[in-house]
Amino acid sequence: MKLLKLTAILFGIGAVAMMIPVLLWILIPIAWICWEPILLSVSEGYDFLNQKNNC
Repeated sequence: MKLLKLTAILFGIGAVAMMIPVLLWILIPIAWICWEPILLSVSEGYDFLNQKNNC
């Protein structure tokens, strides 16, 4: 029973370790695609407010 439990734990750790690179390859491009327009609009708004305050 101990060996079975140890094997299950190691298998779970291995499965998680194999999923991490896959998730990174999927999530980083999605995050980049989704956050780029938001960050651009925030920076444009910040520039607009700074121009207004400088006049």
